[in-house]
Amino acid sequence: MDGSFYIAIPGGQIVDNDARSAPYVTVPDASKIAIVQGVRQRRRQQRQRQLAVTGTNSVLVIRVSASDSTCDPSRSQLQGSVFGTGSNALTHSMKSQYEDCSNNQLSFAPVTGNGVINGVLEVTLNRDVSNENIFSLTNAMNQAAIDAVGNSLSESPDHVMVSECF
Repeated sequence: MDGSFYIAIPGGQIVDNDARSAPYVTVPDASKIAIVQGVRQRRRQQRQRQLAVTGTNSVLVIRVSASDSTCDPSRSQLQGSVFGTGSNALTHSMKSQYEDCSNNQLSFAPVTGNGVINGVLEVTLNRDVSNENIFSLTNAMNQAAIDAVGNSLSESPDHVMVSECF
């Protein structure tokens, strides 16, 4: 960005009493302060807005469950809502919507490989996760997915989605 942002301080005033002290800003309600993008920069971005990515991107959906939880959505529901395939195929899936909005210039294809069925990999954390923090859960989910596929995917996916069931 080229510095075309400003801070909006509703009701604020610049106070400049004399040359001996620095001017300062009064802030009546700090909760209403907002950083706003400048109008010229915003208009320039709207004129230049273009589709950044085209082609077919691979997607891996990781469905993570834990031993102390029940899991929704199912593998079939994820395949249907993301790729529009399987017994729960949706007419308006993520794939179809990106294709429609990009005039078929951007598409998503399911990853295939060891344990991945139609783009969805199922992993289970064999422990109670109810009292774990998000960082240890994220590490555990990542490690479980790596352990499940190893190096068996033909290539790294362009995008990874995680559906957690806990």
